Amino acid sequence: IILNDYEDIVIENESQLEAFIEACIDDEEDVIECIDFQYPISASVYNENNEIVDTISVNSDSELYSFVDDLDDFAAVAINFPISVVFADGSTLTVNSVSELEAAIESAEDSCDEDDDNDYNDDDCDDCTTSDLESILVNCADWTIDELEINDTDLEGEYVGFVFSFDSDGTVTVTSNGTSESGTFTVSGSGNNIQFIINVPNLSDVNGTWYLHEIEVESGQTEVKFERTNEDELTFISNC
Repeated sequence: IILNDYEDIVIENESQLEAFIEACIDDEEDVIECIDFQYPISASVYNENNEIVDTISVNSDSELYSFVDDLDDFAAVAINFPISVVFADGSTLTVNSVSELEAAIESAEDSCDEDDDNDYNDDDCDDCTTSDLESILVNCADWTIDELEINDTDLEGEYVGFVFSFDSDGTVTVTSNGTSESGTFTVSGSGNNIQFIINVPNLSDVNGTWYLHEIEVESGQTEVKFERTNEDELTFISNC
């Protein structure tokens, strides 16, 4: 296996593999995968007198990792611009300064589906259809909110006990503490661009346009995950 610091580890048996999996840290920090460097990249190394003492050539991601990891060994380092970066759509950009590089990284940060979790390809909805989504919502009962994040604030705790029931006529009934509210929902689009619009009185956190991110069906449980372009998240769950 190859660790995130590019160290190669030879696994001798299943128990060793399970131990590494168990110890693996799920890093919550953002990892930007929608932009790549075009190698080689060269950097000038300076001493305490601001004199160039070496020029280092970086030819791969692993060499770049090692270079950055060793920066404390140098008095100062400067990237030799221009360099080129490659975006997720295959287009390239020539970068002439650190500020231009920062701008390029920021512009690319949310430009692709990074699929950044430990279950690769689980959240691709290339084959999802509106019929799939409508069928699951209607045929499964007693949906509850498992996750609701708005502007980086977790709000699912405020919706404990809220039960959603979706009907084939496009209505949704929300029951809580013995009272019910009726609203509407619509589904449109295809693949990775399926829109789910919900409107229920007094549920401003939930209302609006969401995009289907993943349908996960496991034994005895179904999750439907939605997102917004500003990274808000909504997950419904049903014992179905």
